[in-house]
Amino acid sequence: SGCSKPTYTGRPNVLLIVSDTTRADVISSLCGSQQKASTPHIDELARDGAVFCESFSQSDRTIHSINSMLTSRHPFELLDHWPNSPPDGGHLATILRQQGYSTVEFHAAEILNTDHYPPMREFQKTMDMPQGMVRLRGMEISLRARRWFQ
Repeated sequence: SGCSKPTYTGRPNVLLIVSDTTRADVISSLCGSQQKASTPHIDELARDGAVFCESFSQSDRTIHSINSMLTSRHPFELLDHWPNSPPDGGHLATILRQQGYSTVEFHAAEILNTDHYPPMREFQKTMDMPQGMVRLRGMEISLRARRWFQ
């Protein structure tokens, strides 16, 4: 359930931030956090959007959890299609695109590049990692996103 309700007119923007290595207690805008203004940009997004205080991972593996989030399916249901998305078009990027949204994804791990992980191809624009790099730091991802949004 959401902790806060967004107020907007017209069609809302959709921004899904997924981080598998950040503890919730270090993000100051999350419910129950004891941090004081340690994440001002995320806090600003949270102030104007919806914050979900309770979430549960569908898998102990990041790649399976992401696929589950993007398709609303349990990882076991996705095994028959691995590593592709189910053929019925139930991918979040596809659904958003059908509603007239532009979709883009930014990631920090080579395993999520489109040549390794085909479901990322559902996004209209993907920001694959440079060849030979295993991970990017959060600041680099933020800079790439900022350049795209400008």
